Amino acid sequence: FSFSVINPNMLLDPWALGDWKDKGIGVIVSVFLIGVLSIVVGLLYYVLLKKFKTIWIGFAYGLLWWAIVFVVLNPLFPNLKTIGELPANTIISSLCIYILYGVFIGYSISFEAAELQTKDESTDFQTANK
Repeated sequence: FSFSVINPNMLLDPWALGDWKDKGIGVIVSVFLIGVLSIVVGLLYYVLLKKFKTIWIGFAYGLLWWAIVFVVLNPLFPNLKTIGELPANTIISSLCIYILYGVFIGYSISFEAAELQTKDESTDFQTANK
């Protein structure tokens, strides 16, 4: 549907040389690296924001990462145009993807943290009543 002019290979542009990064292997390597970066982003959320149980924190976290990638880190990516130069479809679809990404990470981690806390409290309660 061509919602965005940005592809995963953008991640390799500053560091990798050669035409391989624009082919299938470049996409595979880029997706793998995005997965590794997602683990780091998730761990960062876990350390800083796991105690919040609202969807809006994840929403804001996604917006924050969009701003970091498209505003702060923009000079690192030579093929990424500035926000003013990007088509509206790319801006809107990337914003939606980052918001969804932030909500997914936030809800998943906050839910798991709440479950672990509930489990610990019930274990403490059972231990105290023995």
